[in-house]
Amino acid sequence: MTSTKFKKENASESPDILDTFSEMATAFSEKFRVLRSQHGYTQKHLADILRVSRGTLCSWERADSLPYFDTLN
Repeated sequence: MTSTKFKKENASESPDILDTFSEMATAFSEKFRVLRSQHGYTQKHLADILRVSRGTLCSWERADSLPYFDTLN
């Protein structure tokens, strides 16, 4: 497994926790995308380096899911 999916409609946590998670996912995705671009990596190249699919990396950049720490380590 390489990421944690984020789906509000399927979650049973309180709205405050969901809002916090959503904000965290958005902040991560924006920073991740900016850093990737600043270092000149395409999504495909960085996905190959991290050994994930380009679709997985794209979902991180859209804040649809978050990577597991072990994937980035």
